[in-house]
Amino acid sequence: MSKRNRTRTGTTLGWLAVAALGVSGTACGSSGGSSGGSSEDATTVVDPNTYAYGTAACPAPDGSSAKPASFGGAPRKCIESGKSYSAVVTTNFGAFTIELAADSSPGTVNNFVTLARYHYYDGTGCHRVIKEFVVQCGRPDGDESAPGYTIPDELPAFGDYAEGVVAMANTGQPDSGGGQWFIISGASGAALAPQYSIVGKVVAGYGTTVQALENQADPSSSSGVPTLSPISIESVVIQQT
Repeated sequence: MSKRNRTRTGTTLGWLAVAALGVSGTACGSSGGSSGGSSEDATTVVDPNTYAYGTAACPAPDGSSAKPASFGGAPRKCIESGKSYSAVVTTNFGAFTIELAADSSPGTVNNFVTLARYHYYDGTGCHRVIKEFVVQCGRPDGDESAPGYTIPDELPAFGDYAEGVVAMANTGQPDSGGGQWFIISGASGAALAPQYSIVGKVVAGYGTTVQALENQADPSSSSGVPTLSPISIESVVIQQT
């Protein structure tokens, strides 16, 4: 995209087909990918002041909007400049809170907030867990093409990933994120190349709920699928201040 203004180079983890995500040659995918193995790839950081929003309608801020049967593309700007946003994610293992990065990733946060206010994530789950790497969530009914559109990247700089950071999954191609996201749960996740837009960071429930989610990793599965026990997301509630 012409609006990108800063390029960095780093090692990215490779990709496996059908959204494989893991360590030692796999990465955080939300739909089909390319071949495995690591490589030196250019990572371009987007200026948040020039983000290209979509044109689809905004949901009601109070969460009263029903989930549509389909989305008409990426949303227009629905969040308010100068406001702070957080998301309370309630799962069958407890709740955790994400402080959303509306200042540094306004377009990514706008998309997450819009989907949450439409109850898109309610009833989904976390389908992939790899110990000390990531917990990946937000895929409705196993549909890798959902929500039916993609959004532009807002890529961070090297060193911005850490335990508790929440980032958008993608296919390994530029501007291919949509609905899935993952929580970095260990050093291997923090070492990912900065090719995933940051949604925010877990500020409450990391040592309890997120730890309980990570404990569902199957040690016999290198891909992190399936989990030892099903993880369901009951609700994602947006708070604006």
